[in-house]
Amino acid sequence: MHSILFLLTLWSPEVERDLIAKVGEKCFTTIECTTAECGKFKERAVFSEKSACPHCKGKLRVQVAQARNVPVSTFTEIYAREVMQAAIDKYYKGTLFVERGVQCDELSLTGGSGADLAIVKRQGQATLNAEDIVVVMEVKMSLVWNWKLGEDKPSSDFYQHNGRPSLSRTDSLLKAIGKGAIFRSTEKSRRIPYLVIGNCPPPEGYYAKLDGAVRSGLVQKFISLTPKPVLSGPPMRNPKETSGGGFLRIDSMDELATFLKSVIDGKGVYLGRMVDRKELGEKLKALDSNGPSEEVADRFIEALLK
Repeated sequence: MHSILFLLTLWSPEVERDLIAKVGEKCFTTIECTTAECGKFKERAVFSEKSACPHCKGKLRVQVAQARNVPVSTFTEIYAREVMQAAIDKYYKGTLFVERGVQCDELSLTGGSGADLAIVKRQGQATLNAEDIVVVMEVKMSLVWNWKLGEDKPSSDFYQHNGRPSLSRTDSLLKAIGKGAIFRSTEKSRRIPYLVIGNCPPPEGYYAKLDGAVRSGLVQKFISLTPKPVLSGPPMRNPKETSGGGFLRIDSMDELATFLKSVIDGKGVYLGRMVDRKELGEKLKALDSNGPSEEVADRFIEALLK
């Protein structure tokens, strides 16, 4: 992974080309024309283009390489760990660390459902207590562009090929939100932020859902580490953020460092529960409102969650 450590940049065609060089043939699919009378078109690419056969306009058959997801997910998690560590080192060097596959029974981060990444206070420990975990991160990153065998530049972006990457896949978003719900069901997760890390923008039809997941506190932010995921097209294809603030595109390492600092230093508390209005009113009336605001808030939270 030395080239990743050398680059330490946000996701780009150069990083993705490095991924393909390491993973090799497993990244590519075979794409060929199904029309018997034609038989002229056959190529190897990461994804098939959305167009038909360039010769006869017939249907294209795509044969996907087997076992391609594991090496890609391993690469992206290691990449994300290195980039996140470089970003937090700007403010917390030697005191906070980014670890992969963190396990914590108290937070339901167990077995195959451990944290993809976590910012922690103790380095080199696979299993931690909740108080050692500062931020939990789910990584939803994948190949963004289409690459043809032997070429060193992408031929198209995900708007032009048949593969849907990262946060543009609704199933990826739903899985990330579902994992956040399980995480939030644990008592000790209340003060720990949960981030979803991707490398492309979400589908426009899901903007409101992402904003809602963040507004409800299940997720603190969906972010993309790719400043320029599209090769062409209108700016709306590459939004900086959604109107409700649920999604944010990160454009530089400095911006990532500042964003993570705001998350780490934040004083947020998750309060997800249904409360009877009469019960809520009684708790508010009985509340001692004297003292610093944070102490008042803590007393209210304690009363609310009893």
